Amino acid sequence: AAPHRPGPVTPVPERASIHPTAIVSPAATLGRNVRVGAYAVIHDGVHLGDDSVVGTHCVLGEPLAGYYGDAAYENPALEIGPHAVIRSG
Repeated sequence: AAPHRPGPVTPVPERASIHPTAIVSPAATLGRNVRVGAYAVIHDGVHLGDDSVVGTHCVLGEPLAGYYGDAAYENPALEIGPHAVIRSG
């Protein structure tokens, strides 16, 4: 599934805050009270715990090299626990 911005079709978790420029895959799981910053990208298979913060310009769950050469490739899941703070370096 292609990443997209949350909208009427994609439920946003309770009290989540997702910046309008962020891209969140419908195959990602966001916990309660999650904040996603400007231009962040969250790919398929990412599980983000409650009360976590994803800073601006962060990319989570980017496909590994196998994605580009194998049509059957599935990206491994990325599990991030609660209260995490993720920022670009």
